[in-house]
Amino acid sequence: MRRSAGYAQRKPASTVAAGQTRLRASHDVNDAGPAVQEKNVRWPDRAGNLLTAWVDRLPPGLRRIVSRELAGFAILGAFTFTVDLGLLTALRYGTSLPLPVAVSIAYLTAFALNFVLNRTVNFRSHAPAGPQALRYAVVLVGDYAITVGASTGLTMLGLPFPVARVIASMFVAAFTYSASRWWVFRERPEPTAEGDETPRDVGILVSPAVEP
Repeated sequence: MRRSAGYAQRKPASTVAAGQTRLRASHDVNDAGPAVQEKNVRWPDRAGNLLTAWVDRLPPGLRRIVSRELAGFAILGAFTFTVDLGLLTALRYGTSLPLPVAVSIAYLTAFALNFVLNRTVNFRSHAPAGPQALRYAVVLVGDYAITVGASTGLTMLGLPFPVARVIASMFVAAFTYSASRWWVFRERPEPTAEGDETPRDVGILVSPAVEP
């Protein structure tokens, strides 16, 4: 028996009820007050906002150059360098460890701290930490190669070694930031059932449409 053109197919009651429940839940989240929304923010996000919120108050032209990620990377780099130097000083004068051992302990500690802080606070990545740690180790090897190569090459060109070392550090900083942002902590899109790629953890809540 053919259906008439004006016949509207009804959805099962369970489907309609489920859609209404999801809609109410999304409204509850979207309509939550500032206090509730602030409570739901993770501590790394709070720390990152506290660290780089001043970037949003820069002039528009300067904001196109200095991003939040760049500012956070520089601040965290300075912090972990201070940790490296402080720990090295404590190990050097407070223990009987040989200098190479003290340097290695301090450097690896600062390296691990820099990785964790950049991953959670600055770039706020939710991807698996294992592959990112391996990529970050590769970046560390690149840092070492650039440091040795640039310092040696610039010194051979006639620059004083301290000047060559500072310039090499600038090269290393540019390389490390670029590799961290666009390779180490880059969020890979996940393929959907239809074969499309959807970014992970987009953080956008979309309310489902409910047909009348």
